[in-house]
Amino acid sequence: MTNENRKNKGTFCSFCNKTSEDVGTLVKGVSDVFICRECVELCQQIFIRERQKKGGEQKQENEDATCQASKTIETSLHEARRNILDALLMLGKCEQERKNT
Repeated sequence: MTNENRKNKGTFCSFCNKTSEDVGTLVKGVSDVFICRECVELCQQIFIRERQKKGGEQKQENEDATCQASKTIETSLHEARRNILDALLMLGKCEQERKNT
């Protein structure tokens, strides 16, 4: 499936090109870049391998970066969930107002 077809179908992971239908939740970055959980886990494995190779101070720096990246992803997911809930609440209020009129 081409990228154009995938765009028409919905959002897709910018790393593996799987749609959100294929992989579930996608985390949005800047400029409409998305990443899926599978690619995040793969990146974490790569960081761990690199950290094991380099050791020493670099090891601590990589751990800090990986920890920060995980926190950023968690924050993004939390914000996305909150935005979805807010949107659903607004939709519910709009529908209730429409029914009352």
